[in-house]
Amino acid sequence: GWAERALELGLPASPARAWALVARSYCRPQEAETAASEACEIAVRLPDLELRSYAFHALADAVLADGRYEEARRFAERRLELLDRIGDPDHAADVYWSAIPGYLGQGLFDDARRLAELHDEVTNRLSPHHELHGVAFLLEVEELAANWQRILELTPRAERAVEASTPCIHRPRSLAV
Repeated sequence: GWAERALELGLPASPARAWALVARSYCRPQEAETAASEACEIAVRLPDLELRSYAFHALADAVLADGRYEEARRFAERRLELLDRIGDPDHAADVYWSAIPGYLGQGLFDDARRLAELHDEVTNRLSPHHELHGVAFLLEVEELAANWQRILELTPRAERAVEASTPCIHRPRSLAV
């Protein structure tokens, strides 16, 4: 409801409208690409890098859901270009993990692995839940690359992270891998 209200009351090309469009793209899959595209059009003209980052993510996510991996990767790369100006480590972790699927979908395992390692470096300085995400994405990349030896090496760390973390889909999934 808040996003709809912001769309009704927000000025065209305003940050409020762009944020509402990002929210709409996450909440209404059938409208995701249209909403995210408009959010990006607005965000690239505004100085708010956080807004721009999440608009790029919304669009990458929308095209990823349609199996358009190369396009998703390109929008993720635009988001990655903002990293040197984003100081929030939680946001940086989000930027890294959200880029991984576009690379994996194209079989670019070395690039996905590099992003997962950068994500892991950031998350290891945050909370135990973030640490779980760090090892979970390393496992995901290696699972899709069929690198079972590396998964075996990561298993003790994954078990420790699962034990220390709060409930999350990555707990059972990491153990299953």
